[in-house]
Amino acid sequence: MNGMTSMAGTRCARHVEREAVAMCARCGDFACSACCAPNEAGATYCNECLETTALVTASRGARLLAQIVNSAIFVLLCTPLIFLDELSAEVGLALTTGVGLGFLVLIGVNIYLLATRGQSLGKLAVGIRIVRTDGQPAGLVSLVLMRIFVPQLIQVFCGIFSLIDSLSIFSEDSRCIHDKIAGTIVVNDDLQRARPRAF
Repeated sequence: MNGMTSMAGTRCARHVEREAVAMCARCGDFACSACCAPNEAGATYCNECLETTALVTASRGARLLAQIVNSAIFVLLCTPLIFLDELSAEVGLALTTGVGLGFLVLIGVNIYLLATRGQSLGKLAVGIRIVRTDGQPAGLVSLVLMRIFVPQLIQVFCGIFSLIDSLSIFSEDSRCIHDKIAGTIVVNDDLQRARPRAF
């Protein structure tokens, strides 16, 4: 059963006559093969916890839309800079300063959302979030270091990495390479029983 093996010396919390094969990732109870199952991300839960913690993987379309929203915010923030040549030096400096401050605010807001909700502004708008494969919050260090910094570092040495990373969303589990590096998945921003994904 998805790699589950007997846990010698442990008994199922609900069927003491049966040997446990896994420990629930949420409540910590030992469970036999009839009392547990992996969620869509592969983490094992007892049947009771699975009902409330099953993750619904975000569709590829939702992830694309979130990226479009993030990019649109960036473009809108940069748009005033196209008028720099038509402005005086003083106004141009003020405009550049304002855009720079806007970027700092944007970065701050995204860091706050990632730390507290596992979301960028785009993901918040679309209603999806980043979690660890066991459904727990990913943590800011993992999100920034492993999901953003490490892939960017790889990109420096492998110019086509970003393209390969993006295309890997079409893998069977819909996880990009940066998801696998960070041990994360992108899910709908609600905990529901897993259902078929669209697109």
